[in-house]
Amino acid sequence: MEQWLESDDDQIKPKVCPKCKTVIKLTQRYSEYVKGNLLDLQNVKTKLYGNDRENLELKLILQRELYLLILEFSTFGAEILSENSRRLHSRLENTNHGMRQYINKFGLAAIRAKDI
Repeated sequence: MEQWLESDDDQIKPKVCPKCKTVIKLTQRYSEYVKGNLLDLQNVKTKLYGNDRENLELKLILQRELYLLILEFSTFGAEILSENSRRLHSRLENTNHGMRQYINKFGLAAIRAKDI
């Protein structure tokens, strides 16, 4: 079992029992292997989705860009732009109907693509 847990199979996923395919989460004997695997998973998630500070900075930049865009085009009276900008602005808000909105790198990139 130790050899199997130590094997680095180039896959970023939780270790599972080779017989029953149950995810190995809690075990005293193999806790070091499980902790290392979970740390690897968390590092990949952080790299992929970004951390809170980076996402907040990018979110503030996008809010500023959107505000400037609204100011620039509001003189033209573009109703379609105002509707789209309202949707984007609501997506960048911290809360929506009292519920906290989480946003990651993918969501921010999608908003930036729509914004430009």
